[in-house]
Amino acid sequence: MKIKINEGKFDRIVRVIITASLFVFAIFFAQGTAQVFCLIFAAIMAITTLFGWCPLYILFGFSTCGKENAQDEDDASAN
Repeated sequence: MKIKINEGKFDRIVRVIITASLFVFAIFFAQGTAQVFCLIFAAIMAITTLFGWCPLYILFGFSTCGKENAQDEDDASAN
């Protein structure tokens, strides 16, 4: 099973910024349940950013890759 990238460059940059912000918030400002929630959510976002694949995008049929990646996927599926 090959994972198809569905996150574009800008999307991944925004996710890195949000992930870093959540980690900082969780470590320095949040306590208890909020801290745990922020750390878990930040870890999930970090993993999806690393792989460039978001399962929610597949669920909703959404992609931020742009036309060049979509065309590569169409060419691969035609073979």
